[in-house]
Amino acid sequence: GSGGATPRQGLAAAASELVGESSGGAPAVAAAAAGSTAAARVFVGTWNLHGKDPPRDLRPWLQAGTDTGAPQYDMYAIGTQEACRSIEMSLLLPSKAKWEAKLREALGGEYVCVASHTLAAIHLALFVRRGLLPSISHVRTAHVATGIGNALGNKGGVGVSLSLGQTTILFVNSHLAAHTSAVAQRNADYRRIDTQLGLRPPP
Repeated sequence: GSGGATPRQGLAAAASELVGESSGGAPAVAAAAAGSTAAARVFVGTWNLHGKDPPRDLRPWLQAGTDTGAPQYDMYAIGTQEACRSIEMSLLLPSKAKWEAKLREALGGEYVCVASHTLAAIHLALFVRRGLLPSISHVRTAHVATGIGNALGNKGGVGVSLSLGQTTILFVNSHLAAHTSAVAQRNADYRRIDTQLGLRPPP
């Protein structure tokens, strides 16, 4: 969406065929049927930082770790708008290396960034628990610009798709036109992103 000063978060569960996959003792993945299916815990967060640096410690927002130190989630899909730089600055210098380093620091060595994609000030990163890496495949990323002339990345959407076992998952982070007067424009931009992103399940 157009974003706000307060970060948002959510939890999604994905059922997947994980034949022979072990949870490694972590409570975040519980077998639903012996040796066949498992539920993956996915943290989904979005944050418009309005060009500002993130707080020093991201762990409270990410709910990273527990009292026992065991991973709480299997995946983190983290979308941002205007992280560390304004839209104008991001058009010239889109790198989100500083932000990704902060995420790695907060999540720790148990997680690996399997994909990230940047369109100017719009960014999406996907971190996966190391124990799930053998079940991850078909990782792809793409973006659709909906800014000025449908060419500039000041507005638009970025996506990451992957397969977890036999389940296909798609994450999309968007930054759309702001204010109530732009509802029609936002709907048009959504349709453009939906039809042109090009991330479809593998054959």
